[in-house]
Amino acid sequence: MLIDTTIRSPNNAPRGNHTISMIVLHATAGSARSALAWLTNPAARVSAHYLIDKGGHIYQLVPDELVAWHAGRASWRGQSAINEISLGIELENANNGRDPYPQAQLDALVELPDPVKDEEGRSNPEVPLFLALRARDARPRREGADG
Repeated sequence: MLIDTTIRSPNNAPRGNHTISMIVLHATAGSARSALAWLTNPAARVSAHYLIDKGGHIYQLVPDELVAWHAGRASWRGQSAINEISLGIELENANNGRDPYPQAQLDALVELPDPVKDEEGRSNPEVPLFLALRARDARPRREGADG
C-alpha cells in the first residue's frame, strides 16, 4: 500500500500525551481535489490525517503523531478532546445517500495502518476500546453536518 505524503496540511498541533483510541470517518461532500484545497488552506483551520479518493489513492495530510483539526466541538461518551484522541479520515463522497463508496476506496480504508497496534500486530494495552464512528455521531446535529 502506497500512502502519498507529498501534500501536507499546516492545520495541526502536537498530540501531547494523548493516545489514539478512535477513528472519525468523514465524507468530503465534494471532490477530492476541492477537499485537498480546503484541508491544506491555513485560513480554513481544518484538516484530516488522511483523505482517500474514489480510486483508492491515500493522501496523508497530517502525520498520525500530530493532532488534525477535523472533529470541531465533538464529544463521544464523555470525551470532548476528540481531535486529540483520534485520527480523522476523509472519504471522497458527495454524502447525499446516492453516491456509492467504490470498492477501491473501501479497500484502501481497510489497508490503512491500525493506529492502536504495533508493527507486529499486537494491541496496545493502554487502549481499551478502538472505535470508528461517523463524524455526525460525535457532534451535535446541525444543518449541513457531514456523515
